[in-house]
Amino acid sequence: YFHVFKENKLIISKSVFLNEVQKIKDSALSTVRIPVAFIAMIASLIFIRKKYSVAIFTLSAFSISQFYISFIGEGYRDLDKHLFAMNFSFDLMIFIVLSIILD
Repeated sequence: YFHVFKENKLIISKSVFLNEVQKIKDSALSTVRIPVAFIAMIASLIFIRKKYSVAIFTLSAFSISQFYISFIGEGYRDLDKHLFAMNFSFDLMIFIVLSIILD
């Protein structure tokens, strides 16, 4: 399991701008991901007849489930895999919500 050692960086970005965007996003959302996903899931159930409610519900429920499943997994290897899925689905959910707001 040498490839899962946390100091081995598998993806190294050479773009300074994208690194800064990622740092800002992580610092702003690191403590509120699960509560925001839970609120989005409840809101999508309340507004079930709206156009994007199924997509928001699916992404928020997937994000929350991956957070909890990561603790049941096989340790650091599964933690990394499930937290990536959680972050990706949360980011996609935020993108859809911002698209709805800007539309």
